Amino acid sequence: MIEVRELAPDDIPQWLALRAALWPDVVPAEHSAEAKRYFTTSERFPGVMPELVLVAVDRNANPTIPGFVELSRRLYAEGCESSPVGFLEGWYVVPGRRREGIGRALVRAGESWAVARGCREFASDALADNAVSRAAHQAIGFEEVEVIRCFRKDLPAAGSRRAVPHAAAQRTMTVGLIGGLGPESTIDYYRRILDLWRRYDPASAPSMVIDSLDVQRGLQLVSSDLPALTEYLLDSVRRLSGAGADFVAITANTPHIVFDEMTARSPIPLLSIVEVCAEDARRRGLVRLALLGTRFTMDASFYPDVFARHGLVLVIPNETERAWIHERYIGQLLKGEFRDDTRQGFLALVGRLRDEERIDGVILGGTELPLLLRSPEIAGLPALDTTALHVDAIVGRMRRRPGAVRIGPVTE
Repeated sequence: MIEVRELAPDDIPQWLALRAALWPDVVPAEHSAEAKRYFTTSERFPGVMPELVLVAVDRNANPTIPGFVELSRRLYAEGCESSPVGFLEGWYVVPGRRREGIGRALVRAGESWAVARGCREFASDALADNAVSRAAHQAIGFEEVEVIRCFRKDLPAAGSRRAVPHAAAQRTMTVGLIGGLGPESTIDYYRRILDLWRRYDPASAPSMVIDSLDVQRGLQLVSSDLPALTEYLLDSVRRLSGAGADFVAITANTPHIVFDEMTARSPIPLLSIVEVCAEDARRRGLVRLALLGTRFTMDASFYPDVFARHGLVLVIPNETERAWIHERYIGQLLKGEFRDDTRQGFLALVGRLRDEERIDGVILGGTELPLLLRSPEIAGLPALDTTALHVDAIVGRMRRRPGAVRIGPVTE
């Protein structure tokens, strides 16, 4: 009897053995490092690690885990028309257990996971000459949408006759940051992206383009003219796209009030801070969370709508508390003022929500809030630092190597 479930820490040795069989060109130390990162919530993001690993378990066999899949959601996949797309990053069944339905069961479970997270399409890929993998995909309902032959050559650096090494030339994507909303959080994003990048590749630097907008203009539009706000932000997206950005992230929560309208018209993919926050809350097992931010964020539906899709409940502070939070946010935090009396006020407010509303987590739904509330816990509850979560996802997206596929020669 085969059971399909999420990878557990005790499964790591068998999972690493299967990974080594699927990707033998990856050194063991890298496999071990990825296993460690998988169980570190803040570092679990598409492009660097899968969002979910499922294993097939057979208690009556040896090995007890004959197969696994690694899953993520991509903003785009070749041949697909929707976004995000559920993506089969890795799929492997040991040779002696193929054609028993194990591979099919793993993929079906992955499809269910993707559907539950709002995906309308499920994608995968394989090397063009991998006939076995191609047949396995077609056997479980995938249709082949296109075959791409990729070409490359090294180019010399400016002013040099020496070619740039392939790894450096091909490795990363460029992020476009819509900044200035407000200035302090934009600086915080920049520093955090650099710091996280150095943890993975201290010998290089990430490629970023920043378009700094007027926070006062943004506040005026969000309070009175959302269509104009959409145009204001889309103009920034177009500038970033023209400057070479592969995807865009907004370094603030409140502008996500028009995120859906922007996504429908953007020339390049957008990475949502709300989606990555909801996914992290689900992974942590949180179900009832308080939302703190500007009044625009707390009063709008863009956070509750996304969290509801993940089966999560948001608790909004009462009217008096929302007015106090908004006044402190606009009058102090956006100006770079982080006062101890304001910090104590937030701690008392969260304590009330914990005791009276029975929340089990707190969303710092304003990118200036982590600059004021730096502890991973507030009033004894886990704090979801939306800046940190967004930066994790940004760096993960940047480090994804387009065309570097994690699909091996598999069959059922």
